[in-house]
Amino acid sequence: MSRLQKVARRSAISLVVAAFCALPCVAMAADINFAGFASMVYGKTITDDDKEGELYEMSNDGEYSDMNLLGLRMDSNLRDDLSVTVQAVAYGKNDYDPEFDWAYATIELDPEWRLSVGRTRIPLFMYSSFQDVGFAYPWIKPPFAVYGVPQFKSVDGAQLQYRTNLGQWVSNIQGWIGNTEERLQENNLDSDLIMDRNMGAAWTLERDWLTLRAVYMQADSSIDLTSNPDLAALDGLMQMMIGYVYDPNIGKIPNASAQSALIDLREQINWEDNPAKYYGLGASVDFGVFFATLEGSYIDIEDPTIAAPETLESYYLMLGTRPIQDWTFTLTISGDRDREHEQLIENYDALMTPLIANMLSSSDAQTQYIGSQTPTGDEFAATALNLQRYDTLGYTLTARWDFHRSAAVKFEFLDKMREYGGDGNKVRPQAFRVGLDLVF
Repeated sequence: MSRLQKVARRSAISLVVAAFCALPCVAMAADINFAGFASMVYGKTITDDDKEGELYEMSNDGEYSDMNLLGLRMDSNLRDDLSVTVQAVAYGKNDYDPEFDWAYATIELDPEWRLSVGRTRIPLFMYSSFQDVGFAYPWIKPPFAVYGVPQFKSVDGAQLQYRTNLGQWVSNIQGWIGNTEERLQENNLDSDLIMDRNMGAAWTLERDWLTLRAVYMQADSSIDLTSNPDLAALDGLMQMMIGYVYDPNIGKIPNASAQSALIDLREQINWEDNPAKYYGLGASVDFGVFFATLEGSYIDIEDPTIAAPETLESYYLMLGTRPIQDWTFTLTISGDRDREHEQLIENYDALMTPLIANMLSSSDAQTQYIGSQTPTGDEFAATALNLQRYDTLGYTLTARWDFHRSAAVKFEFLDKMREYGGDGNKVRPQAFRVGLDLVF
């Protein structure tokens, strides 16, 4: 970490601390409420990491901090139907650097309509509004298949909410528009996933023991895939090849058509402004002693890419019971499925195989070198399939004990089967974790 980054981190932490320390002074001018939440989690895999792999940041060595978090929230009522909400969360996996998930102002247009402007939470999931507050749900962490990477937590823009009664039902409709930026750290990637022109709507219906939910979102998605070393090397080679077919003094390829085809193929592999659509459905029932929640999502990327599948289908089913006071037990079944990038692989093979052969037969040494370093059709297919997220099926057993009105301890066993797309390799890591959730 550079000196500038360290200074920026200290400044951000100081700003958060100073803001919350100043709350008693500001309270004289406005009605201010603030609250906090925290999760402390320890986890450890109980299978061989070399054979089965790690699971959710957990390994045989044990994980003490990556799943921890501390959150602080401030709600300020400025009167005249205007309020301000700010929430900062410090995640253990980010060395407890505070991140502002929420920072928005809300005006009540009337008792049923509310308009919020700023950084608000995207209501993609049933637990979106309190996704980081572990005390609010049974698990230590929500099911990764649906709530995992990318998380799409916040949107910078505007959000309109309409809440009313429809007979015996309570209806809540939320619509939003803006931009979203999330850090994606998966498949050797470490880049910002940017969602421009993000817009969508969510509708929740509640009646007694039943809750129903539907959501739709669309955006133009981009990510710098060259943070993955394999993709960076391929991108560099393709740029050289575009120059190769453009040079009329090299090779015997129809230059204009080959260059155009190469540029199109590179745009497919590089994830830039690809239209993305998200669909989600959810339902839950709660009869007191027994309860259940089902949630599913479907992500569609119009242009096939390597690191993001053409489609991703995810789901979980949680079955729970509260047999005795202060104890909750749940079984969660979750999974996701990726579609293979068959068209992209076919496009690469059809274009690159004859081009590589032509380069290898050239008398120019540099041209031969570029051809020898460029992945063949089979090599590209293996890379493309292995870099996508894999098909998974997981089971999670959770026991929760509410030993205090503001604290709960949870015990969790995780069993996850996953299959990689390229070589069909299957692994089954298992882990145990224990967590303490607090609200204050």
